[in-house]
Amino acid sequence: MESVTCDVTCVYARLEDGVLHFRVVDEYEGDTLSGPARCTSDKPLTLGELVEFFDGAWPLQEVPDMNYPGSLRGMLGFFKAESAFYPQIDGLYRQRVRKACRALRAAERPDVVQ
Repeated sequence: MESVTCDVTCVYARLEDGVLHFRVVDEYEGDTLSGPARCTSDKPLTLGELVEFFDGAWPLQEVPDMNYPGSLRGMLGFFKAESAFYPQIDGLYRQRVRKACRALRAAERPDVVQ
């Protein structure tokens, strides 16, 4: 996050006895996590599975909107998603933020056709 403290929330994975163990970790001893922060799998998660797991543990899409309500440019400039294993993750989250912003604007102005 491009916040004052440059907050980071991560997903870590480790292989133990043929099982992958995933966990989401924040810098605040879990205080910003909102759901299950651990899962296991016998194979690597797909991009969709990873995003579903991460979103369930930490509300990435909510945080930019809390800091830049209604400003798509501000929201998109507020975060960066990186992964050596899922290079398309940043693009996926940016697409989701754009979609959420369009939905908010449509809800605020139901008389305007999108």
